[in-house]
Amino acid sequence: MKRLSERNVKDNAETDTSFDFIHTLKGVVISYFLSVVLLFIFSIIAVYSSLSDNMVNIGVNVITALSLIICGFIAAKGVRCGGLLNGAFSGVMYAVILYFIGCAVNLHFEFTLSALTVFIMSIICGAFGGVLGINTSKKRR
Repeated sequence: MKRLSERNVKDNAETDTSFDFIHTLKGVVISYFLSVVLLFIFSIIAVYSSLSDNMVNIGVNVITALSLIICGFIAAKGVRCGGLLNGAFSGVMYAVILYFIGCAVNLHFEFTLSALTVFIMSIICGAFGGVLGINTSKKRR
């Protein structure tokens, strides 16, 4: 009987993870795919309509925020605790990749106030998605 309870404690300790890199990476990849698709659709709408530059910037920021929330949500679905931190970390990963893509395209590495704003937005939206993900996941008993 004692061996069975020791096995249950060991199994619970192994499944009670607070970080899962695979789910975090999965969240980042899915959110980038979603961003590309939504930004493509939005760009077609922007070309064939008379959207102002301000409206285009708002649309891009909304799409990015939505993708980051989904990124954090997916990252937190794979863990039992720490949804806020997992979501925030996935947001940071998204922002770092976005920063390096932008720097590679522009051939100019400079950390500006705009880049800082994107990092802060990424952390907040990713953390929010992580909280949603951890609170909507099925709890194992």
